[in-house]
Amino acid sequence: MGRAFTEIERQQLKSRIDEVARQLFHKHGWSGVSISQITNQVGIAKGSFYNFYRNKEALYMTFVAEIEAVSQQRIMLEMQNSTDKKRTLQELTTALICEVEENHLLKDLLD
Repeated sequence: MGRAFTEIERQQLKSRIDEVARQLFHKHGWSGVSISQITNQVGIAKGSFYNFYRNKEALYMTFVAEIEAVSQQRIMLEMQNSTDKKRTLQELTTALICEVEENHLLKDLLD
């Protein structure tokens, strides 16, 4: 059995897992990525992945939640600063649709 990670190592590994997983999901889509691919690129044992995430779905959903939070914040800010709410909402809707079409993480979720 390997040694336990320090808190700094845990933070660094989680960041590295997230970075590698984002790149792989973006390049290969949801179904084209395995936990083994992620852990191999990070350089950790597959079992170590489970110290950070319950499964691949939990990892993926953290990315979706981040995207949702950023989108909500953007919408709220732009609507607060808008003098033409209807036009701003139309523009935001169009921009978000384009973003979904270009963002493989979201596109895979909708598929």
